[in-house]
Amino acid sequence: MKKTFLLTGLFVLFAIGSSFGQDALNKAKQAGKALDILPLGDISSTTNDIMGLLKPKLALSDAQSPKVSSLVGDFLNSKSGIVSLAKTNPGEYGSKFGGIQNKLFSGLKAVLTAAQYTKFLGLKPKTSSAGNLLSHLFF
Repeated sequence: MKKTFLLTGLFVLFAIGSSFGQDALNKAKQAGKALDILPLGDISSTTNDIMGLLKPKLALSDAQSPKVSSLVGDFLNSKSGIVSLAKTNPGEYGSKFGGIQNKLFSGLKAVLTAAQYTKFLGLKPKTSSAGNLLSHLFF
């Protein structure tokens, strides 16, 4: 019974995470509109700033923090290679972004507890906003 409940819970979390990854792709397909994506500056600094937000909000342990930081840094490095597509080819950006975001989310699922991962998904901003660094992870 416990295994069934656990598997059902993990499936629900995976489904939620996958739907978040499709947001950028779906938005990009809307009439070929350019996406409003935050520019990425210094990846290392941005990673540290994002970790400054995630560590207390998700109550990351000392063991989790470097793993999450590595995942976020790798994601931002990958994203920096496709950011220009957001304006020139939104459909391609959405497709590539979905892939790298799914890799990030899969990694986070392996590092975070189910409660932490659910809380992480709840941090998604409604829109890409320069005032919210977490926008980098979702748009």
